[in-house]
Amino acid sequence: AFTQSRAKLQPEAFKDLNKVAVEAFYQSADFDTWKGKRLLAVDGSILKLPNHPSVSEEFGQFQMGWKGECPTSMATVSLLYDVLNQVTLDSQIGGFKSSELALFHAHLTDLKPCDLVLLDRGYDCRWVLFALQARGVDFCVRMKGLWNVVKSFLETTDAERLVTFSLPKTDRHYLAQHPQWWDQTITCRLVKVVLEDGTVEVLCTSLLNSNEHPIEEFQALYHLRWNLEEAYKLLKSRIELERFSG
Repeated sequence: AFTQSRAKLQPEAFKDLNKVAVEAFYQSADFDTWKGKRLLAVDGSILKLPNHPSVSEEFGQFQMGWKGECPTSMATVSLLYDVLNQVTLDSQIGGFKSSELALFHAHLTDLKPCDLVLLDRGYDCRWVLFALQARGVDFCVRMKGLWNVVKSFLETTDAERLVTFSLPKTDRHYLAQHPQWWDQTITCRLVKVVLEDGTVEVLCTSLLNSNEHPIEEFQALYHLRWNLEEAYKLLKSRIELERFSG
């Protein structure tokens, strides 16, 4: 009787309740910000799902184990997370082969103007930068070295550089609600960050004013993204998110 009653619960209700709780928190709590901005991060992870026919039908199965003898259902998940206040604004789940970028696109409606989003490599796509700018959201993204503008920047002794990007026509569907941005260009700031081992990382940001946002602050700023990794550790290790019951 208990399991039959539980099966009638709509899972969407929990997401709706979370949104109510999040809205109440930001409306009434004295929450932390970074220079007046909510400091958010997005990243994905993989979950092992229960062994059940209904789960296999929805998410598929993959042959795991040394000889592929263990059929297992897996999922890709994504969190939109406030790294200063440890609040999850939104979560998304898809099949194991789902793109983290596709799940990121689903987070966009939960962003507000003047938010600042920290993104790791893998989110360094031009449509991502355009989608955030179209919503008035600032960003700081770690760039892969494959970009031509990044390669040429790394070959110089410059500590920062302003660059412009245009939106590829093949990516216009990501900004279907903002067609006025299709033919525009955006200006971004590339910043070099030197790690303790001498490795040079390049961050791309919409924070263009070097007086308000000097180069020296970006290493500490981007490091705050690590709190999202800690959130996944909490969910997976301590809360044991993958230990499904029932």
